[in-house]
Amino acid sequence: MQNNTNPNTVLRQALLQKRKALSPELRATLSQELVNLLISGIERHCEGKTLRIAAFWPIGQELDIKPALHELSRQGHSISLPKVVELDAPLAFYVWTPNAPLQPGHFNIPEPTLSERAEVPDLVLVPVLGFTMFGDRLGYGKGYYDRTLAQWHSQGHHPYTLGVAWDEGLIEDCTYQAAPHDVPLNAILTPSGFKC
Repeated sequence: MQNNTNPNTVLRQALLQKRKALSPELRATLSQELVNLLISGIERHCEGKTLRIAAFWPIGQELDIKPALHELSRQGHSISLPKVVELDAPLAFYVWTPNAPLQPGHFNIPEPTLSERAEVPDLVLVPVLGFTMFGDRLGYGKGYYDRTLAQWHSQGHHPYTLGVAWDEGLIEDCTYQAAPHDVPLNAILTPSGFKC
């Protein structure tokens, strides 16, 4: 019998297993290391200006960037989080503040309950399952970030895109090819530092 399994599905499962193999204690330690790198990197490059930052609320075994979101908001940066307002369409980003309540949205991902749409961001923090050293991102297969970035680009907006990934997400298969619709990221940040 022929095996019709999509290679990216197999790759996603392998990457999820690597992530799950990390102990909760190690995940917490590495998340804090990444948070420190993220905050210091933004402080270095924003040159005292406040930024509009489109972020994400971590779920499952994703890196816990919540402390960074709280600190960046405290520093005066405008933070927004995504909502799925229409299935298989670009994401909509809404303003988030540390005291803003969240509610489960599509796919049970926490979404802001505030109704204020955010402006197009200067910086986008993108959740990453797998990545290459060329900025290719393998997500969870739904295509929401690719559609969102493509829409912004078509409107003449080119925010800086920073993928947030575990080091274990590095795709070491040199035959891996990003899909034609995949939008490459400007850089990837892992607990060990900035990549590509």
